Amino acid sequence: MSLHLSPTLASCLTVGCIIFLFRRDVRQKPDITAALWLPLTWLVLGCSRPFSEWLNIFGLPVTGGVSVEEGSPLDASFCFALIIAGSCILIKRQVRLSEIISNNGWLIVFLLYCFISLTWSDFPFIAFKRWLKILGHPIMALIVLTEPDPEEALTRLMKRCAYIVVPVSVLWIKYYPELGRGFSPWGGAETNGIAIGKNMLGAD
Repeated sequence: MSLHLSPTLASCLTVGCIIFLFRRDVRQKPDITAALWLPLTWLVLGCSRPFSEWLNIFGLPVTGGVSVEEGSPLDASFCFALIIAGSCILIKRQVRLSEIISNNGWLIVFLLYCFISLTWSDFPFIAFKRWLKILGHPIMALIVLTEPDPEEALTRLMKRCAYIVVPVSVLWIKYYPELGRGFSPWGGAETNGIAIGKNMLGAD
């Protein structure tokens, strides 16, 4: 027997559940720093929707990019701000770039190949901006790895991401189909949840 609630009540229960989970997580006082909120923000955005789309959902309409390829300037600025903040944290923690390069040779080779590939791209400037965004991934990973207890930090990061992604996906799919469901170009219904498409929801 399924439980039928009003969307407003379901939203309140979902928000209350998320707040309870986060309060319980923080009260356990894990050996992590407040810097972990930065990779959490990065991960939740990667698992869900762009920053500008979240603003639109919360009633703050913003314009998108000139084209799909260009993307939203606001999204780019927000990601760049996260990257700068993450870099400042790593500098404060005295993370040595030379040590990172020497210990991650294949990753550096891959990043260099991606950078070289800009020369034969049809849209080199757009590709360069996306290459810069990719640099945010290792920066956020290094924040986790330089925590006092990296294993605990990774566990808390995954848990906190799930505290948002799973309940909100269930809420949107069941009570807000205009947000949690979509349609393919061929007219078939797709379940998206908090993500943009069904494949990303599956990855979540």
